[in-house]
Amino acid sequence: MNNALFVIVPVIFAVVALIVLSGFVAMFFAIMKHRKSIHEIAERALSEHSQHRQSPSDSKADLNVGAANRDHYCCSNCGANLRSDTEVSPSGDFKCGYCQSWSNVNR
Repeated sequence: MNNALFVIVPVIFAVVALIVLSGFVAMFFAIMKHRKSIHEIAERALSEHSQHRQSPSDSKADLNVGAANRDHYCCSNCGANLRSDTEVSPSGDFKCGYCQSWSNVNR
């Protein structure tokens, strides 16, 4: 009976390894089949990201935060304008909705 255990365990490991390997091979072929669309999606995302970093373009509704007109306030780290959902503390601190860094509207 012990000899059967020494045969069954390696066979089970080999079967599991083949299943995992076939999954990686299938994933590789799926990526190669759709690489053009994956590349297009990545390029579009990168171009949108770089456009936002260079000149953040929020709509006028997003620029008006609360009752005060704060359209000239922006993040000191990335330059993104304040959005309508940006919370500003009484001391003027806010967390950028784009880069998640803290800034102050009084600086």
